[in-house]
Order: sequence, then structure tokens, then C-alpha cells
Amino acid sequence: MRKIERRKSKSLQIAERRFETLFNAIPEPVLVINEDRKIVFANMSYLKMLRMNSAPEIRKNFDKKHSKQQQKNIPRLDDLLGKRIYDYVPRDQHNIIAQAIDRIFETIRPGYYEIRQTGPNGPDSACYSTRLGPILDDEGRVIGIIMISTDITEQ
Repeated sequence: MRKIERRKSKSLQIAERRFETLFNAIPEPVLVINEDRKIVFANMSYLKMLRMNSAPEIRKNFDKKHSKQQQKNIPRLDDLLGKRIYDYVPRDQHNIIAQAIDRIFETIRPGYYEIRQTGPNGPDSACYSTRLGPILDDEGRVIGIIMISTDITEQ
């Protein structure tokens, strides 16, 4: 019995590593939130985008909570888990995102939004298009949303 449990545990660990490797290989920023609008997963591209393109208010909030060394580095996934998505989006964009998220929970259909935010060249210098897809439980209820962003600044 213990051998079977160990084998299952090892198989699960391998599957989790494969998933994480594949998820982090996606070049676009990807974020997964739950029904409370809290972050449950983000890929490395999202973490890089967050640090590079954060509005000063967001960067200041991040920097206040972390050591000087952490401030220089890309945020870690652990820094984001359980935080609300709105903690990492400029305030003036909250309503756009909230409406798109609410629509997914109401309609169970994919959604889309575009926002401007601080980029490498200053305020409102980056534009992102984000596609949202519902994550359903076995009964067809939305229990989360996957969000995939694309930098469309140059388009």
C-alpha cells in the first residue's frame, strides 16, 4: 500500500513540475484568479511584466513590503499568491478589469479587455490586450479565470 502511495506521490510531483515548466514557457503573461479575484497562479512572463511595467503606486506598494534585494529582482510567485488582482493594476483601470471579470462569472463566456499602464517609457506608455477564459468545476460553474495578456503597444 505504501509503495502505491509513494508512486502516486512521485507521479503527481512529476506532473506538477511538467505543468509548471510548460506554463512558464508561455511567452505571454498568464495569470489565474479565483472567484474572490485572488491570484492563484502566474507564470514567469507575468512576474517580469509586473515588475517592468508597474505604475509607481504599485511598485511603491511592492517595494514597501520587500527587502532591497527583493525590490531589485522580479517578484516571486509567493509574493502574489492570495493577493487580489487589483493590487497589481493601476486604480484608474480597476473598473475596466472588474467589468470584464464580472461578465465572465455571469455569462460563463470568454472575455477581453485592453488597458494602458505604466511601461518602460513612463505613464500610459504600455498597452495590453488581455483575453479571459472561464475555469469551470465539474458542475459547469465558474471557479476561476485564466487571463492571457499581450503587449500591443507597438501595434
